[in-house]
Formats: sequence, C-alpha cells, structure tokens
Amino acid sequence: MLTEAFVQEILIEKEAGEWITKGARFIHGGVEFTASAMKEVILSAGSVQSPQLLELSGIGNPEILEAAGIEVKVANKNVGENLQDHISTSFLYLIFQSFSYVSIIHNPD
Repeated sequence: MLTEAFVQEILIEKEAGEWITKGARFIHGGVEFTASAMKEVILSAGSVQSPQLLELSGIGNPEILEAAGIEVKVANKNVGENLQDHISTSFLYLIFQSFSYVSIIHNPD
C-alpha cells in the first residue's frame, strides 16, 4: 500500500478486440509512476472519484468524453450519472457500569 498517491488514469489496452485493464498511472511525491497489474485492477475511490477515474480513462458517456478530448474506449452513459454521496456522522459513547446519573440544574443567580 502506498499512501498519498493520486491516481491519474486507469491504463486500458485493446487485446483481441476487447479493452483490458493493465494498471494505473499515479503521482506520488510529485513524480509520475506506472503500476502494472499482474491479475486485475480494483477501482475503489468512492462515489465521486471512481466515476471520474473511469471517465479520465475513457469509460463513460461518449458525448462527455469527446467534449473533453478523451478517447472513448468503453461507451457507457451510466458512468457518473445519479451520484449521491452519503455522508454520515456517528457518535459512540462508552459508559462504565460505575457511572451514575447526575442532574445539573443551571441557576442564573
């Protein structure tokens, strides 16, 4: 695992008439690197960055990709549509059995 590495593109090449993922191009410490996959590429960048990376790599709505000057590799109009990021906040409290309830009353005087 490499922290603070920012993926720029999923590398996709055509083999036997099909597009195959081969790796990823990323930047780490201001230097560009290429990571080659031996078996598979798993994209897990959240509900916003995953579609963005797919589109930057040529997978998505052809109209959007062509307008951005990106070669269309896999036409899929569903990529990047109807996104909803579900942000949630939770609070966890650990209360010991020795804790007893104390009522505090504010007296303005």
